[in-house]
Amino acid sequence: MRISEYVIRVSMVSHPRFLFKKKYASVKNSPYFLKNLPLKNKSGCDKLQNIERNFSLIYEKNENGGMAMDRKDIISEVKRTILEESEAIRALSGQLDMEKAARLVELIGDGKGKVVVAGCGTSAMAARKVVHSLNCIECTAVFLTPSDAVHGGLGVLKENDILILISKGGNTEELVQLIPPCRSKGAVLVGVTEDEASKIGKAADLCLQVKAGREPCRFNMLATASTLAVLSVFDAVCIALMQYTEYTKEQFAVIHPKGAVGERLLGKEDPDERYDEGGRIQRH
Repeated sequence: MRISEYVIRVSMVSHPRFLFKKKYASVKNSPYFLKNLPLKNKSGCDKLQNIERNFSLIYEKNENGGMAMDRKDIISEVKRTILEESEAIRALSGQLDMEKAARLVELIGDGKGKVVVAGCGTSAMAARKVVHSLNCIECTAVFLTPSDAVHGGLGVLKENDILILISKGGNTEELVQLIPPCRSKGAVLVGVTEDEASKIGKAADLCLQVKAGREPCRFNMLATASTLAVLSVFDAVCIALMQYTEYTKEQFAVIHPKGAVGERLLGKEDPDERYDEGGRIQRH
């Protein structure tokens, strides 16, 4: 496919010298462009932290107006994303307040009520995973849709319940409006956010600050590493809860009789397969 020119999105960099039709700026010499880009515009170019590292902002525009990536570029991007996300998870062990994480385990393990989890957007997807994991170890949990909550759904929240609000920025309006009812109903409020000084962070009885740094996407906007960080923290909480509550295999077998896990729990696995201590299959 013939490549006609190098281009950069004007939505990222708006400088009179580089304005071009169809929201693109023509850049025949991209290294020169980056080198001479005014500092104030560098921050607008995907909020660049390291201009040399962000040549991914420069695309090749093909004759049909699309952006061309060869197989090598795609593989490189996939590897980069996986490495950046894994590093974000690795950094959690040094960033997370372990005393607060332990307190959350105790709150849930010793709690007299259920756990109610809410979030919006990608945080809602994380919240649903948290709910499922808690139910898998028989810590009763439900997902509360924020929009439904203020139309009667808050009736699910009772005294001594734990309400967990997951919000990256900590100021999500749909979640903030759940704080007053939580207080009036006598539930415990747990905030999970990057910003302890946010509305949710300040209002929470317990605030878990989960910071993942920069998202891997070039816009630093798509919730990826930050979502994985939240899931990783709650995976750790659930694993700790299994030991804290002395949860047994026999209990797990009752609620998870199907699938490969159920077969292992009920002793129905392939006799030619054995599992090592790490849970990996070893065929004989």
